[in-house]
Formats: sequence, C-alpha cells, structure tokens
Amino acid sequence: MKEALNKLAAIVDGNKNLLKHKLGISNEKDEEVFAARRKVCNACMFRSAADKCIKCGCPLRAKTRTHKTDCPEGHWKTIK
Repeated sequence: MKEALNKLAAIVDGNKNLLKHKLGISNEKDEEVFAARRKVCNACMFRSAADKCIKCGCPLRAKTRTHKTDCPEGHWKTIK
C-alpha cells in the first residue's frame, strides 16, 4: 500500500511540475533535468505506445517531471 501511495504522490508531483512549465513558472535547472530524463525515456525500449513505462506502469509525462522517483532501469535517479 505504501508503494502505491508513493507512486501516486510522484505522479501528482510530476503533473504539478508539468503545469508549472506550461504556466512559465518552472525552475530552469529542473527543466534541464526533466528534459534529459525525457530524452532517455523516449529512446527506451520499455516505453509503450501509450507513453507509459512498461517496467513500472507510470505515465512518462509525469514520471520524468518529478524528483520523487527513479527510472526502474537505473538510467536516472531521484534527486534528494
């Protein structure tokens, strides 16, 4: 149950950061991190046609835009 709640919190945080980006109020350094993560995920063999991570099931638009989760394949880590 705790793992599911952590996953949900990360998805909510990622969507919050996406909204900040769309409103033009996001942090530039964060945007660089998020863009690098997205580039990795776009080229990953575990990216589904529905833009989800096949390994963990998370939507990539949110997963790549949060500091609360790692790539399940180890390509990028949580920023503490």
